[in-house]
Amino acid sequence: MKLAYLDIRETSIPFSNPYWAGIIPKNLLSFVQFHREPVTLAHSIAGRYLLWKLLLQLDKTDVDNLNIGKTDNGKIFFPDKNLHFNISHSGDMVVCALSDDSPMGIDIEHMLHVSFADFRNIMSDIEWRMINGSGSVIDFYRLWTKKEAVCKAEGIGLFDDLYQLNPGVGGCLFKKTNKFWHLQEIQLLPEYCCHLATQKLIKLDLKKVFPEG
Repeated sequence: MKLAYLDIRETSIPFSNPYWAGIIPKNLLSFVQFHREPVTLAHSIAGRYLLWKLLLQLDKTDVDNLNIGKTDNGKIFFPDKNLHFNISHSGDMVVCALSDDSPMGIDIEHMLHVSFADFRNIMSDIEWRMINGSGSVIDFYRLWTKKEAVCKAEGIGLFDDLYQLNPGVGGCLFKKTNKFWHLQEIQLLPEYCCHLATQKLIKLDLKKVFPEG
């Protein structure tokens, strides 16, 4: 499993600049909405840049001719290859995971102040007591990123019964599909929380990427 991340501030050319669309293969930019506001566009382009860099590390992969599709739930995928990827972004950080083995989901969040009460509906009673008991923003974001990573691995969005998705220390059973997802915390920067959901425990190859622009 290959993972790469970058800080969008560490480039002399903003990712919303057309320069990046000129160097990233056009097929990898499928479904990017170029009319979006600069920060959102920067996140999208940076994610595809990371995907491109990871794909270049694979042997015998014709990156320029990979087809990209989109599921009804909005998940981007390679319909003709046994390649799986997932991208997440928050604040100034963008992270991408790539596997030639099995699906995964990754979520990163910038740990800003948050009102726990606004998220009561996504927590079980036990989770609610735990979060309120500790009062820890870190505990909240660990729970949130675990839940979102599993949803992304399943290829769905956040759903109404999210309080029924109860990740433990090492993993989480998604009852609707009866799949167990292993969860690994990815340490990037102290002010960010990130989790990866995979169907089996695998060795991670994590690298920071410094944009070439």
